[in-house]
Amino acid sequence: MSAPGSTPLGPPGPPASRRGGTSAPALPSAPRRRFCLRCVKWLGGHPDHTCLQGPGRTKCDRCSANGSPCHKVPPRYHVAAARVQTDAAAVATLPANRRAAARTALAAAAATLGSRVDRFNRQRRSEAGERRQLSLYDRSTLRFQELLLARLDSLESAYRAA
Repeated sequence: MSAPGSTPLGPPGPPASRRGGTSAPALPSAPRRRFCLRCVKWLGGHPDHTCLQGPGRTKCDRCSANGSPCHKVPPRYHVAAARVQTDAAAVATLPANRRAAARTALAAAAATLGSRVDRFNRQRRSEAGERRQLSLYDRSTLRFQELLLARLDSLESAYRAA
């Protein structure tokens, strides 16, 4: 009999992603932890909050309840968001005389992360808008050049015919 997780012919192989095969996606059965920008900012004043997304939902529980859009924290800021969430959980375990200072530091960290993510998102939207504008400009310029070349060809053919 083989050990759990091993194939009958030997030890377990590489994960399905490296083998080229696909494995069935796991169905979420419990709320999963996520990084929502609104919740990360909210943690600064409410360290007992946890951002969770229910199964089959696209928004976290807090954004769903408030009817507001749920803005994900970009992956490059996940470590900082996890640190803020970990610090928020640690605030409750501190003695009362140190809790106020820890809440202040937590609020500052959450606000700093929030402003960095907001600035990153604004910059990304701005760059995307510039690319879109440039793309529209390029297409209209190209179309204008095509029209000019077609007109030039028709004039050349009329000149040669005359």
